[in-house]
Amino acid sequence: MVGRCQKIVRAVAVDLDGTLLRGNSFKLYVRAALEFLPLSERIVIAGAYLLRKARVISHNEFRSQVVALTGFPDEVLEYMQRHAVYSPAVMEFIRSKQAQGYSVLLATAALAPYVHAFWDGAYVASSVGIDGKVEYDCRGEAKLEAVTTVFNGALPAYILTDSEADAPLISAVADAGGTPILVNPTHETEQLFPDVRVIRDY
Repeated sequence: MVGRCQKIVRAVAVDLDGTLLRGNSFKLYVRAALEFLPLSERIVIAGAYLLRKARVISHNEFRSQVVALTGFPDEVLEYMQRHAVYSPAVMEFIRSKQAQGYSVLLATAALAPYVHAFWDGAYVASSVGIDGKVEYDCRGEAKLEAVTTVFNGALPAYILTDSEADAPLISAVADAGGTPILVNPTHETEQLFPDVRVIRDY
C-alpha cells in the first residue's frame, strides 16, 4: 500500500474506460476481434462470451481467451482507433490544463498493448502475457502506486475517473489537497464520493 503523499504536482491523471472514452475499450477490442478473425476463432470467442454471460467462466478467463486468439495486430488497433468515442468534456479539460502547463498521464486498468490506439502520451496500464493472462493489473492500490511512481512519489493535482475502483487514488489526491473529478458516474458511485466534483457530458 502506498502511504499518504502530501506533495502535489502540476499534472492530471485520467482514466480510460468510461472517462476519456465513452464505453469500454475491451468491448471495442472484442468487436474488432470478431471483425477480423477467421470464422472458427470467432465461434470460439462467441462461445466463450456466452459462458461469461452465464457466469461459467470469469471475466479474466474470457479476456485471456480473446487476447490469446487475437493478439494485437495493426488492423485490430486501427479498428479500435476508428470506432473510439471520446468524452468531449474530458478532452476539453485535458486541452485546458495542457495549455496551463500541466502534464497528463493516462492511468488505466486497460491492457497496455492497445492503449496507444487511443492515447499517444504517457500512461500506466495493465500488462498481459502472450497466453492472454494479465501479468500486472493496474487498478486500485496498484494504480495509485503506479501513478505516484511516475511522479516520483508525488500526486497529480487532478484525477478524472468514473470508477469506484479508483477510490485509493481519489482519496489520496483529495487528502493531499488535489481535486478528484468523477466523470459521468453512476448514482451509486456518486453516492460513495458525495464531496467530489462531477462532470457530465451526456
